[in-house]
Amino acid sequence: SLVMGLEVDIPWKGWKVVEHLLLVIYVFELAVRMKNFGLKFVSPSNPDITWNLIDSLIVISSVCDSWMMPLAAIIRKSLFGAAPAAASGGLSLSKVMM
Repeated sequence: SLVMGLEVDIPWKGWKVVEHLLLVIYVFELAVRMKNFGLKFVSPSNPDITWNLIDSLIVISSVCDSWMMPLAAIIRKSLFGAAPAAASGGLSLSKVMM
């Protein structure tokens, strides 16, 4: 929330880097927790299953929005050329989830 507020108030090209670094930290934290708990991470007997699933959903959707969608756009552009002008606009997944 703090980063989003600062992004609005302070124009700086480094915010994307900060967002990617935070996402790397979140992915690492989720991976460590999944490795630590193993199958118990998503086990119905785990009292934290709801939070684990919510965290997983948030991190996975952020990875898709920040890394996978731009990668798909680069691949599509390299294979098929530039996208039509109408297809380049729109909302990102993170904006929709807000």
